[in-house]
Amino acid sequence: DSQILVQTPEFKPAREGQTVELRCRVENSKVSDMDLVWEKLGRTHKATNLLIYYRNHDIHRYTSDARFQATRDDFSNSFTLTISNLKLTDFAVYYCFVFRTNIRGTGTELSVARK
Repeated sequence: DSQILVQTPEFKPAREGQTVELRCRVENSKVSDMDLVWEKLGRTHKATNLLIYYRNHDIHRYTSDARFQATRDDFSNSFTLTISNLKLTDFAVYYCFVFRTNIRGTGTELSVARK
């Protein structure tokens, strides 16, 4: 069976300064067997890789912004992207995908309102 990445929630409304958690659940495969990338697709439709969570727990950061943190939970077979102290510029669609493949998550649209 092919790997499927299910992201929740589909839509996340939030406000400046809040912290949000975006989940990427893996079906038909083990999270411990994959390298996962978190990507931000902004309003300009320019895709930016944020970080890679490697299967050996190493994390490669494309962004120096420490507000973006990634974790992996083998028990729930999922990855989580936590974004703290939200800024208006975080308004975007966030995708998880398996590194060097075209296996992509369903996406979470994060909206950020002013305080």
